[in-house]
Amino acid sequence: MTQTGKKIADRLLKLVLLYSSGKHTVFAKKAGIPHGTFSAYIKGRVPHADHLCRIHDTYNININWLLTGKGEMTRKPEKEVGDKKDTTYIYKEEDTETAGLLSMTRDVLKSDTDNCRGEILKKRVM
Repeated sequence: MTQTGKKIADRLLKLVLLYSSGKHTVFAKKAGIPHGTFSAYIKGRVPHADHLCRIHDTYNININWLLTGKGEMTRKPEKEVGDKKDTTYIYKEEDTETAGLLSMTRDVLKSDTDNCRGEILKKRVM
């Protein structure tokens, strides 16, 4: 277990206690994360980006806090921009890099084909 993984695991356990009465199976199921995968996160494996997004969306958790321990545990209220949530607004004061990475991750996850994923990544990286 890496030191970073342990710190993230500690924060995940805090969330499990707060939102699921200490039952990590309940927490994982509500967020749509397989039980075995979430158990690995509790043991120190760093969560996948799509699972971070699910925790973010399901429990209103600030991903910057979950990954680094910095900032508030819960995110700020979202500002709707048309049909799309403005995630940059959520992290503006805390970490614009986290907001950009989260936005890119969501774009990739919503892509239909590998070709689209490659195009999105090229656009974001350049």
